[in-house]
Amino acid sequence: MDGKKPRVCIIGAGPAGMAALYQMKLNVADQINVECYEKQETSGGLWNYTWRTVCTNLWLAGPKEGNEYMDYSYKDHFGKLLPSYVPREIAQYVNGRFTKGKCGDMKSLVHFRHVVTSVEYDNDADHLTVWIRDLPGNKDNKEIFSHVVVASGAFYVPNSPSFEGICSFPGRIIHSHDFREAREFAEQTVLIVGSSFSASEIAVQLIRFGAKHVIVTYRQHPVNFKGTRSIEERPLLQRIDNNTIHFKDGTSADVDAIILCTGYLYHYPYLKGGLKFDTGVPVCVMPNKMYKGTVYTQGGNNKLL
Repeated sequence: MDGKKPRVCIIGAGPAGMAALYQMKLNVADQINVECYEKQETSGGLWNYTWRTVCTNLWLAGPKEGNEYMDYSYKDHFGKLLPSYVPREIAQYVNGRFTKGKCGDMKSLVHFRHVVTSVEYDNDADHLTVWIRDLPGNKDNKEIFSHVVVASGAFYVPNSPSFEGICSFPGRIIHSHDFREAREFAEQTVLIVGSSFSASEIAVQLIRFGAKHVIVTYRQHPVNFKGTRSIEERPLLQRIDNNTIHFKDGTSADVDAIILCTGYLYHYPYLKGGLKFDTGVPVCVMPNKMYKGTVYTQGGNNKLL
């Protein structure tokens, strides 16, 4: 590629991929060539809902006075107020930005229903070889790029820890990845394992849509649900005995269901050779081997992002 413009491959047309495409087109359109591949039929990534993702988000019922979570602080592209705790309606914001922003409708720049199946670095040629499966055309294509941006998401392979006696639990156990409908847990006592964003949002939804009681168990950092009715916090569970959960402080409780809000694992099976990322590492803000959480430094001559 000597003497030519850098050619960049963006994998995924979700919020991250479209944001990368947007900035490249806005700021360096005449300096690089860029291609974006998306396996679905449209952009949106994790905000791209199908019949499997029925949303019962807290915000769909509309704002209520006195709701401690309702902090409206900015507007989207359509002038609609959004809370600082971002709702799932952010899909409207994402689509608005990439169809009505400064770069116009960017969906025409994406190769939809194209799946990247392999990315490998050629040390001698100092470029990246990318194989793409064209689903409509039912064929595989080989492309050469100077850089690859991995934007296919990190929130789809659940990190599901095991606890002593978990196989004895007779009720329902799911990961937050599979949480769809809060009403399914009406009149139940639910144990939530974890204390990050998913745990706090799901706990509030469960109570709002009829759960009898919610217990949030955490390893290090409490969520602080002080003043929120029917939600309590306890230190990390130690073992499970049928419906009875035993916690680190010596207390116990009977629950009907368990929701694991325990994060995700990195999983990029298409990264080959020296680009292979450790799939056993839980997703974090600043993973090892990544300069500032962005540039992979263990292979690819700093050309994998």
